[in-house]
Amino acid sequence: MAEIFAVDIDMHRELRRGDTFSVVYEALTADGEPITWGQGNGRVLAAEFVNGGKTHQAVWYRDASGRGAYFDFSGQSKKRHSWPAQWSSRA
Repeated sequence: MAEIFAVDIDMHRELRRGDTFSVVYEALTADGEPITWGQGNGRVLAAEFVNGGKTHQAVWYRDASGRGAYFDFSGQSKKRHSWPAQWSSRA
């Protein structure tokens, strides 16, 4: 959750009493039984975090090549962008 919403929420400084979250994730099974060892839980498919009354949402999307990432419902990537050093110093 912290990684998914890192561009929206500073989990070390911005968490508030009353914040809530919801998660939909893959459940891994073998022969129809839940896997209870190792990585028994799969990828987070969708998440919602309400922080200070503001709702943040993310959904996992995988393209045809198999690469995936989290996006909000307006199509904006939830991935942090790293700008070249010369750009950040020229503001």
